[in-house]
Amino acid sequence: MDELVKLLEVVAWPAVALVGLVMLGPGGYLLRFADAFGKALSDFNAAMPKLEQTALTMRSSVDAFTAQSREMSETMSKTATEVELRVTQLAATTSGIVDQLTELNEKTVVIGDTVSQIDREKMAEAQQHLASTIDDADKVDEESRPSTEEAALSPDQMMTSIKSNWNTLTEVLRQRSGSRIAFDKRQIGSMAWSLADGRRNNPISREAAELVQELHSQYKRFVRLVNSKDEWLTPAIFQTFVGGVRKAIDELEESY
Repeated sequence: MDELVKLLEVVAWPAVALVGLVMLGPGGYLLRFADAFGKALSDFNAAMPKLEQTALTMRSSVDAFTAQSREMSETMSKTATEVELRVTQLAATTSGIVDQLTELNEKTVVIGDTVSQIDREKMAEAQQHLASTIDDADKVDEESRPSTEEAALSPDQMMTSIKSNWNTLTEVLRQRSGSRIAFDKRQIGSMAWSLADGRRNNPISREAAELVQELHSQYKRFVRLVNSKDEWLTPAIFQTFVGGVRKAIDELEESY
């Protein structure tokens, strides 16, 4: 027994040395590896709280982004709904305006037709009165009547001649009024009646003033109905008006 103990004591140290060589390896690499691994593991354990905090922060950011995205999506959806509603309302309003404009246009046409009809009726009445005035042999010079060539003009040519004769009448009336009165072409009738005032030197006759006023009213009807002149501007109407204008010019010049 003692010999066995002694044998184990002799063998123990070499065995320990052999185990150390196996465990540590040449140059102590195994020991250094174990040490490095231990440090790395320690560093990893130390970094775990930071990693967990970073993960929590990222999670919080993702949640916040998700919430903002959801809120933005809801806002955009609500805005789109409101825009669609307003577009619908605007379309309805626009449709209503179009309907109102159409109705207004129709009423304007009706009013225009009514005014045109009234003008034509008044024109016919004035035509009869003017014709009776210029056909009076004691009151009109034959030279004042339109020539046969003038009576054969087209509606456009007759309207041009009417305007030319009317401009001549307004110029004679302007010269007859003198510089003491502000001449207004829109108030030809009033200007003519002012020349018939008995307090003026060489006043015109009341008949002449009345003729100028009636001619002015008839001329304004011609202008309003000019677009339909082919329908109403006959040689008779032309001859009557031009004859009346020339008669008025003669009377204005004779009394001056």
